[in-house]
Amino acid sequence: MKKKSIRQYFVFGTLYNDKILKALLGYVPKSYEATLQGYGVFRGKGRDIPKNVRDDIATKHDISKFSFLYAHKDIKTDMKIFGKVLEIKEEDEKLFDLWERFPAWYGKDTVYVMDKERIAHEVCVYAINKPGEHMPVFERVQGDLKIYVQAAKNLRTQQNLPK
Repeated sequence: MKKKSIRQYFVFGTLYNDKILKALLGYVPKSYEATLQGYGVFRGKGRDIPKNVRDDIATKHDISKFSFLYAHKDIKTDMKIFGKVLEIKEEDEKLFDLWERFPAWYGKDTVYVMDKERIAHEVCVYAINKPGEHMPVFERVQGDLKIYVQAAKNLRTQQNLPK
């Protein structure tokens, strides 16, 4: 029997929230706290979203008030992001890609993070290669948690996965 491959993703925003993860994946994956050095959290606005993605989001949200967080590489400063690494099944990576609208909106970077014991781990992080408003302090979920949980359930249903 072939062992299932595990993928590791560093998260700090909506995918950090266990309720959203449970709604999206059907389970809460194993995780550990980690720090991503050389990246910062930035905020973008509706106008910063690629047109095809923005048009879809505008059917669900007031795009003039819409904002989002993203990781952005900035090695010139001492930026870092505190988050966690999720260990997900290979087949769940597609749901993460759909959630983050990869590759239409977010890209994926392979990075090294440090866990609490200062051990480095190679992981993936969704990021956008565009400077924006740096957010040294931020809320992990930008908006109503119930809306995000429902969106995660809807995405799961659209993929014909069990609830």
